[in-house]
Amino acid sequence: MRGNLQDKASVIIHRGLIHLAIHPSTPPMVLAWLSRTKDTCVLERLAENPRTPAGVLIKLSSHPEAAVKSAVGCNPKCLVWLICKLAQDEDVDVRYSIAENPHVPTEVLSILSTDENPYISARAFRTLKRLSQAHPVHMIRVSPQVRFRGINSN
Repeated sequence: MRGNLQDKASVIIHRGLIHLAIHPSTPPMVLAWLSRTKDTCVLERLAENPRTPAGVLIKLSSHPEAAVKSAVGCNPKCLVWLICKLAQDEDVDVRYSIAENPHVPTEVLSILSTDENPYISARAFRTLKRLSQAHPVHMIRVSPQVRFRGINSN
């Protein structure tokens, strides 16, 4: 009976942490505190929250789990240089998630369209095609200081 009660308490705490991580009104200080957890489900939700501080997103971009890194790349407040870093990640799932994100700068998508993995390159090409059909003048410029795979992405 005691073990069952502890299990229920753990589930309730876990759900509460996830709720804090996704809630749009959770203060950035609390989100930063949540980043100390080892729970990847909580970290993934935290990485998606637009109120998560940039420093936390930078930390989460180096997490060993692809789902956490992918969530960082999907965050609308993700810094361009961090998106470039994630687009070069060794994990194909992370690069794929960047390739399917329509909010990624078109220069990054163009580079991903030449990725050695055919699924990533095809996905990036489809995202670019969809963007060009929806917004013919859709061009987000990447700063000339940003380097991508050793090539100036200007």
